[in-house]
Amino acid sequence: MKLTMRNALLALIFLSLAISTSTFCLPLPQGSAQGNSQSPTPPSRPAQAQVMLAPAPILMSQLPPADPLPADARKPDQLLRVGHTQSVQALAFSPDGRRLASGGYDQSIIVWNLSSGREEFHLGGLPAPLAASSQSLNKQAISWLTFSSDGTRLVAVNVSGVIRVWNLQARKLLFAINPHRVHYYGGSVTFSADGKSLIVAAEKRVKDATETAIAFYDAESGKSLRTIPTKWNFLSLIVPTADGRLIAAGTVGADDDDDPNGSVEILDGASGEVQKTFPVVASSISPDGRWMASFDNAGTYHPVLWNLNDGKRAHDLTVQNASHVVFRPDGQEVAITHGDSKAIDFVSTSTGKLTKSLPGGDYGLATAVYSADGKFLAAGSYSYGTIKVWDLASIREQVTLYGQSPVQSVTFSPEGKMLAATSGELRVWDVSNGKEIVTLTDSAVNRAVFSADGKWLAANPSERFPGKTVKIWNTASWKEETSFTPENGFPAFWFAFSDAKAAPRKIGNVWSWQFASGGETKTLWASSAAMAISSDGKWLAQPAGASGTVEIWDARTEQKLQSIPAHRLAVGKLAFSHNGRWLVTVGQENNPMMVQGQPGVMISPFTVTIWDTGTWKKEFAFPFIAGGGPGVDISADGKLLAVTKGGGSTQIFDLEQKRPLAVLASTDAWPGNLAISPDGTVLVQGAQEGIRLWKLPAKVGSN
Repeated sequence: MKLTMRNALLALIFLSLAISTSTFCLPLPQGSAQGNSQSPTPPSRPAQAQVMLAPAPILMSQLPPADPLPADARKPDQLLRVGHTQSVQALAFSPDGRRLASGGYDQSIIVWNLSSGREEFHLGGLPAPLAASSQSLNKQAISWLTFSSDGTRLVAVNVSGVIRVWNLQARKLLFAINPHRVHYYGGSVTFSADGKSLIVAAEKRVKDATETAIAFYDAESGKSLRTIPTKWNFLSLIVPTADGRLIAAGTVGADDDDDPNGSVEILDGASGEVQKTFPVVASSISPDGRWMASFDNAGTYHPVLWNLNDGKRAHDLTVQNASHVVFRPDGQEVAITHGDSKAIDFVSTSTGKLTKSLPGGDYGLATAVYSADGKFLAAGSYSYGTIKVWDLASIREQVTLYGQSPVQSVTFSPEGKMLAATSGELRVWDVSNGKEIVTLTDSAVNRAVFSADGKWLAANPSERFPGKTVKIWNTASWKEETSFTPENGFPAFWFAFSDAKAAPRKIGNVWSWQFASGGETKTLWASSAAMAISSDGKWLAQPAGASGTVEIWDARTEQKLQSIPAHRLAVGKLAFSHNGRWLVTVGQENNPMMVQGQPGVMISPFTVTIWDTGTWKKEFAFPFIAGGGPGVDISADGKLLAVTKGGGSTQIFDLEQKRPLAVLASTDAWPGNLAISPDGTVLVQGAQEGIRLWKLPAKVGSN
């Protein structure tokens, strides 16, 4: 094979994948980092291929101007999402261990039900599309969470220092307080031992220094009660003990990275009188007041355990590259997370010896917390804001609380009641109430398809790369019915059901499989390149190599019916309208253009074209320039076309009048996937932060 032809075929495969996943430059999933700086996490779920549009890119001086977004462009009416869209920075178990609260860089607080592994509710925070997407310092990020002793209130602290107290029964904000905060890190908040007060680290800038105090607020009203001044200019830890003591840690010279001078003080909680002082820069203190931990740079960087009764250095731990030391509530054990995230290590405080280990995240765990009884440990975030809760007796994963990875595709069930969304998992939603019905797999998935009768759902999950298998689930029981492995090692990126009881084994580059269940026989077609099956199962559309030509085949007799010169280069997407009147083709018209001075940024001319299947003539075309293929869908009655081309807009066209009807506002620049509900009243779009949902006006969605 000539090199040029090989490159063209590679370009076709990669373009097809790019458009099938509706992404060119994927946003990086959020990882975690030490301190207050955030490092993006390389993706681990879902796995993505590197995208190459075509050989020999053209060099251009700048990006073409984006189309202005109209003033009346509609924002989404609803967002379907689960979990966090960015890294988790704070975790807290409820006292009874039934709930877990989490917060992080997406500014949202989620309360999870641990028995079901599902979200119970969100508290406050900005809507996900409006939350800052950067992993740099975000003053609205949630940095600390804690429950009241009776589990009825939750305290949340953001990086800027604002403290909010929530009533969990009414799910309402009780009050907010804003003590002075000079340093945008540290600053834990805790309830007093009797639960009547909130104890807060307060800071105030004075000339060239910072004055700090231990501030007390009424836990019911937020009213300021009293303060205990300290000698530090950064107050990092406050731990009240059951016997009425306050143990506080801080530093003088917190802005001096070379040699901050720190200490730990034990105070009388009532009078504020200092009883003992230890010259230790403590990183954590055990809840029972018996132990504290620090880090030592002598030799290898390692954690040190100190006995708070006498201030003596008890154990220099052999654990290396540690980032956080978390004490079990009874003080008998510590959990240690690592910067390289190879594991979570557990060490006995009495012996200083390693007792067990758990898997860490791929690129950093920012937080970990024990349950009140010490039986479980929650840690986060793993890939895409995911949290794992571990049973420490069995060293097994108790429950996984998934974050929201970028949604790769969306598809409605035939009656419009369910919506399947693919990403790092395959999820099915109830469209009527916006609640998740089931998560079918936690493997990478980029496409899902319902059968015409709605009884089956097919998807292409794989541990590392979508398409290595195609699985089919029964939508009544959500049990896996069967699975297929694509032949010759080509992944299945595109597939569709047909009611045909028999079909040719192969037509061009498209393969078929039959499966029988409950006395019914179904056919599933699949291909690595773009393909489409008409709703009656008669027509098969597929590209003819990399020429831009689309071939129409009789899917029953294997006879080629028509060749359409659809595009100048590769064809990336094909779809028939439900009524069979239209064929949609999406293709590339010219070689990509590389933007000068912006390495890795390439854009390419695309066209969305609508073909009349009665004549196979071009009916309507929509050209544009973008970094990846658009999301496209046609309403079931064939009257509406929806196209999202990136740049912040999705346009709805009247196919009969050949004119635009409405513009829907998207908040990011990547194309996204589209689906119009069967009754034409709802449009959904897959995105980074979840699934955007618009209710279409009657005049737009009417028949």
